[in-house]
Amino acid sequence: MELVSSFVGHHPILFSGLGVVVILLILNEMSGALTGEKRLTPLEAVRLINDRGALILDVRSSADY
Repeated sequence: MELVSSFVGHHPILFSGLGVVVILLILNEMSGALTGEKRLTPLEAVRLINDRGALILDVRSSADY
């Protein structure tokens, strides 16, 4: 615990950044639950692609392929 308090004392900006990221992650999860948006699991995505003939668009550059 002494190391944590020492780190926070020496790097307050990094620790504040961690707090901001954690808060944003929590808000993102809460907004998804409150708006009722549907999130797909990988299995559900594959099922939709196979059963409904979905169009998949690969936006990577040709160098990434």
